[in-house]
Amino acid sequence: MKIRKLYSFLLEALFPRYCISCGSEGSYICEDCSIFLSESRLVCPACGKNSYYGTTHKGCKSPLNGLISLWDYESIVKMAIDKIKDDGVFHITEELIEHFIVLLERDSKRFSLFLDILTDKGSVVTFVPLSSRKKRIRGFDQSEILAGYLARILGKKRVRIIKKTKETIPQSGLKKRDRFLNVKGSFSFVGSSVDRVILVDDIWTSGATMRECAKLLKRNGVKEVWGFVLAS
Repeated sequence: MKIRKLYSFLLEALFPRYCISCGSEGSYICEDCSIFLSESRLVCPACGKNSYYGTTHKGCKSPLNGLISLWDYESIVKMAIDKIKDDGVFHITEELIEHFIVLLERDSKRFSLFLDILTDKGSVVTFVPLSSRKKRIRGFDQSEILAGYLARILGKKRVRIIKKTKETIPQSGLKKRDRFLNVKGSFSFVGSSVDRVILVDDIWTSGATMRECAKLLKRNGVKEVWGFVLAS
C-alpha cells in the first residue's frame, strides 16, 4: 500500500493531470466538464431495447444475464477512451471508475441487481482479452487495466479465465453479422469455473466479442455473467 501511494505521488508530481476537454489542471475530467458525461441508458443486451435494471428481457436470448454501460460513446467520454487506448493514460480509467461509484450511490435502485453481483464475495472480475500479439504491439490491454481498477475498488481479485487464441481482423468496418462470425471460436477458457462473473470491456458496439466470451463462460459452468463497459 505504501509503495502504491508513493508511486501515485511521484506520478502526480512528474505528470500532473490536465482536463482532456478544457485543459485545467487537477484531473483528466474536471468538475465543470463532468457535466458532459452523458449517462447511457440501460438496455437488454440481446435486443437493445430499454431494460430498467440492464437485465436480459424474458423471451430474449443472450449468454449475458445483464449489461451495464456507463456513458454514451461521444464527446468527452470518447476523448477519454481514445486517450487511454492511443496514449496509455491509464489513470483516466481510474477517474471514470470513480465517477461510476458516484452513479451507484445516486441511483442504487436502478443498479441494484448489478450491485448484488458486485458485492457477492463469490463473484469474480475478468475481462475480454486482446490477443497476445495485439497486446505486445500496443504494450497493454485496456480492458485488463479497467478490470483491475474495478476489482481493486471492490476488494476483489482480477482473474484471467479467458484467452484469445485466434487472431481476428478488426471489428470496425464489418457489418453486424460479420462481426459475430469474425470472433466465433476465437477464445478459450483457461481458468477454474465459478458461479458468477463480471465481464469487463471498454466499449460495447455490436456486442459480438463480449457475447462470444459470455457463451464460453456459460459452456464452462458459469451460471451468471454480467457485462460491464465504460461506454456504448
